[in-house]
Amino acid sequence: MRTVILIGLCWMVAGCGVGGDSGCADCDVTGYWLGYYQSEEKNGKFSAEIVQTGQVISGQFESGSGMLEGASLDGTVEGGRISFGDGDAQIHFSGTVFEDLSASGSFSLAAAGVEGEWRASLAERGAFELAECIEIDSYGVSALAHDGDHLWYIDGSGNLKKADETGQVLAEYDTPTAGGGMRLAYGDGSIWYAHFGTVARIDLDGQILEQTEIEKNATGLAYADGSLWIVDFEYEELHRLDAEHAVAESITLSVPHARSMAFDGERLWIVSGQFLPSRQIAAVDLDGLARAYCDLPADFEVGDVAFDGQSLWIGSDVYGQGDARICRLVHTGS
Repeated sequence: MRTVILIGLCWMVAGCGVGGDSGCADCDVTGYWLGYYQSEEKNGKFSAEIVQTGQVISGQFESGSGMLEGASLDGTVEGGRISFGDGDAQIHFSGTVFEDLSASGSFSLAAAGVEGEWRASLAERGAFELAECIEIDSYGVSALAHDGDHLWYIDGSGNLKKADETGQVLAEYDTPTAGGGMRLAYGDGSIWYAHFGTVARIDLDGQILEQTEIEKNATGLAYADGSLWIVDFEYEELHRLDAEHAVAESITLSVPHARSMAFDGERLWIVSGQFLPSRQIAAVDLDGLARAYCDLPADFEVGDVAFDGQSLWIGSDVYGQGDARICRLVHTGS
C-alpha cells in the first residue's frame, strides 16, 4: 500500500519505473541528482544540480569527499547517453540514462589516473514539517519504532518504553545491551533492536526472543521485504541480513553519512547526517539509489525515524535545549 505522505514525490513523476538496458532518448535530466563513484583507488558520493537545455547540460557539482565543492558542471545528453564533468575537468562521468531516471557508467580522474564506475538517480525535492509532538521526560530519544498502534522508544537513559500516541508510557523494559547508539524497528510482529554489532528480537510484551552478534556495526535499522536491513555508517553501505542475521547482501548507498532509517512498505527513509543540506531525509530504493530527499525541521537534531503505516515520526532532542520530543511529520511539498 502506498503511503499518503509520499504523494508528490518520486513515483508521481512520469517514468519512475524500472530502468532497462537501453537508454532513455527523451528523458529530461533536469533536477537534483545523488550518486556515488567507486574504484579500487577512490570512492565517493556526489550531488549534481543539473539543468538541461536541448542536448546541453549545465549546473553545479559537489563531491562528498571534499574534493569538489560548488564546482560548475557542463556536459551533454543525447540518445540516452550522458557525459559531464566539473568545469575544471578534474573528474568526468559518462554513461547511460534510463527511463526510471537513474544513470550509470564509468568515471575518470585524469590527473590521478583513476577509473571506475558510478551510479546516480534523480532525487525529487520535498520538505516535512512537524504535525504534532509529544513531550518526553528524557534528555533524548536514541531509538524509535511504531508497531501500528504504539510508539516504542529508548530514552536518553537507555530505557525501552512502550507508549501511546499521546506519550502516555504503558510499559518499560530492559534493553538487551547497554550504551548509546541504539536503533529500533518494527516488523513481522516484533520489535527489532540494534546496538552496533548486536541485533535482538523483542516481542510486544517486552520479552527478548533472540539476540545475535553481527559482523557489521548497525547505525540504522529497518525491517523490509521480510528481512532485517542495517546501515553501516562507517562504510556508508546498506546490508540485508539473512534469517541467521549474517550479511546476505551489501549495497552501496548514494546517500552519504546515512544514520537512522525506516521502511514505508516501498522505500527506505534514511536520515543523512552530513553532505546533504543539514537535517534531511532521503527516500531510497532497496538498490541504494535515492528517489526523493526532504528537508526536516530546522530545530530538530534527529535521532531515529519510524513509520506507522501512514506517517513518518522522528525523535530526538530539541536542538540546543535538551527537551526531548517525538513528532509526527507531514509532507509540505518542495
